[in-house]
Amino acid sequence: MVLLWNGCIDKGAEYNEEERINHVRGKYESYYGTIISEWTADNGKMCSYHTEIPANTSAILYLPVEEMEVSCPDVVKFMGITKHKRETVLQFNLVSGAYDFIVIDGSLKVVISDDYN
Repeated sequence: MVLLWNGCIDKGAEYNEEERINHVRGKYESYYGTIISEWTADNGKMCSYHTEIPANTSAILYLPVEEMEVSCPDVVKFMGITKHKRETVLQFNLVSGAYDFIVIDGSLKVVISDDYN
């Protein structure tokens, strides 16, 4: 099992006259394959999150977003709202695949991504 999203959105003011961090993409070569984690944000709030989980692997995803309505396919298990590292998060259990989490008009929509290799 893989634990995803261990970071945080840049909620602070500008640093050293530079802009806030609004996009991060990372990958990790695990024993089972490549794990990809990518997010975008605007004004300190997450707008989208993309993840890819290799074959024969499951993951727990903690998304730092406000409480909102969630719509997701049956393969994605929304476990509810919880606390993780002192932050309120939405928790999901995921199986192998690629997923896009998109915040639209105060709701979170989860879709299976076409990016999975």
